Amino acid sequence: MAQASALSEAEIRRIFRIIETTRHADRNRLAFVLSIYGGMRVGEIAALRFKDAANQYGEARREIKLASDQTKGCRGRIVVLSSRTSKGNRVVLETVPTCSTRLATNPISKR
Repeated sequence: MAQASALSEAEIRRIFRIIETTRHADRNRLAFVLSIYGGMRVGEIAALRFKDAANQYGEARREIKLASDQTKGCRGRIVVLSSRTSKGNRVVLETVPTCSTRLATNPISKR
């Protein structure tokens, strides 16, 4: 299988402009940023839960701890978030109800 090519800065800017036109722009922008700048795979992003991205007070974490069932190869890992990624995480968390029990128990996506 051929190696995937890296996106150029122009392509990344174009994707951000397209994301802004979508219905859930904040969520989609965060998923793209986690992929590009956080190095997370699509399956890892889809498996994220609120408690992975927020602490018990609903504040954005500086790192995301992925359990072994959330990663390829069944080995847990820690993704350290850059300031850009953390900012996107905070924006998305601000749009979610602030009930700490909901943040601690409900998954972001359950399909």
